[in-house]
Amino acid sequence: MIINSLRINEWRQFEKVSIDFHPKLTILTGSNGAGKSTLLKIISSALGQSEILIATPVFTKDRSFRYNSGVLKRKISLSKDDYEKNYNHIGSMSFNDGETCSLKVPKETGAAYNVLLFKEQGNYANQVGNIHGFKGVFIRSHRPITSYQQVGNIPTNVITAENAYSAYQQTINTFANNGYSQYSSTYRIKEAIISMATFGPGNLNVYGNEKINEIYNKFKSVLHEILPKEVGFRDISIRIPDVVLVTESGEFMLDSSSGGLMSLIDLAWQILLYTVDNPSCTVLLDEPENHLHPSMQRTVMVSLTNAFPDVQFIVATHSPFVVTSVKESYIYVLAYQQSRDNEDENKISRKIHSGLLGGTNKSATASETLRDVLGVPVTMPMWAEEEIDSIAKKISKHPFDNDTLNILRQELNASGLEEYFPSALNRLLEKQDD
Repeated sequence: MIINSLRINEWRQFEKVSIDFHPKLTILTGSNGAGKSTLLKIISSALGQSEILIATPVFTKDRSFRYNSGVLKRKISLSKDDYEKNYNHIGSMSFNDGETCSLKVPKETGAAYNVLLFKEQGNYANQVGNIHGFKGVFIRSHRPITSYQQVGNIPTNVITAENAYSAYQQTINTFANNGYSQYSSTYRIKEAIISMATFGPGNLNVYGNEKINEIYNKFKSVLHEILPKEVGFRDISIRIPDVVLVTESGEFMLDSSSGGLMSLIDLAWQILLYTVDNPSCTVLLDEPENHLHPSMQRTVMVSLTNAFPDVQFIVATHSPFVVTSVKESYIYVLAYQQSRDNEDENKISRKIHSGLLGGTNKSATASETLRDVLGVPVTMPMWAEEEIDSIAKKISKHPFDNDTLNILRQELNASGLEEYFPSALNRLLEKQDD
């Protein structure tokens, strides 16, 4: 089962969000605060993962305050019967097997709350903890920090994919909740890799485990696919108590991988372990571009979709390189639109609407994507923009002729900004019009 659609109406910063998901890859993009991560958290609730949302304290008429779960004032148009219930309806989700669920938030809440799932059954709606048959994993934006730890011992019982995934998730969840763990997430990867490399193929005295060996070899295959080609990954070498990556550019311990490489290894490890028992699932990725060089941002989703062809990916990103990286995908832009308040026509509010990006825009350059999709009006550095403005202002008093154009070129060359001549010319014309 995969997710088909998500609808959110008049809740928090969202006025109208309507998303139909691609079976392979859906990109959610927009400026900071547009709600990309919030949408991933809502979808993760259908996976049975409890993601906390924070309510806003608001003053009441008696000057005390209560916590608002984000329902907009215009929701008051709901019927009295709905308001006599404990929850407010904010949207719905549907799945490819025909399953649907309502999304609700508690009417009365404390500082922290969750979006709750309800399934309609006749005239009643029952709360459910997850959608049966919907499998997947939510990978947050913060990547693990590597720290060196030797693997002190290997369990005599084989570490299965399920065991390895559970241990890894427990470790990163502990850190995410500001807890303490004796072992780092990198240690958990090393521990499992050494166990799989030992008990998978076996030897003269130890029977091998074919399934474990397949997982170990699959992980190496995935690393071949997703690690940068210039690194030239070749193999994993087990040198107890350490794990060494063998590449065309040299050999180095897993613990010493750069932030970008470790980010890719972390993504590959989590997705691989989960898909061993759930090959067709949904993976929610929040900002996969973190720690990645632009060249790696450009290829990360191509590599992941190739390595895991049966996975439905839903990605929240700011990166223009990620946004347009895969042709066969849906790209939704979350953007603010102005609207008048239903109760006060003089009051203008800015709320998020979703829009599907047309197919022709997928071939846009990074600069075009930054400007047209992500709302960055100018892609040159701010210092360059200020310098061009100063030059245009200085020579705007000259008549617009060939001599003025030559002066403009000379000024730009002296400042190292000759490549921005078209922008400077436009700015000069604006100054002269003023």
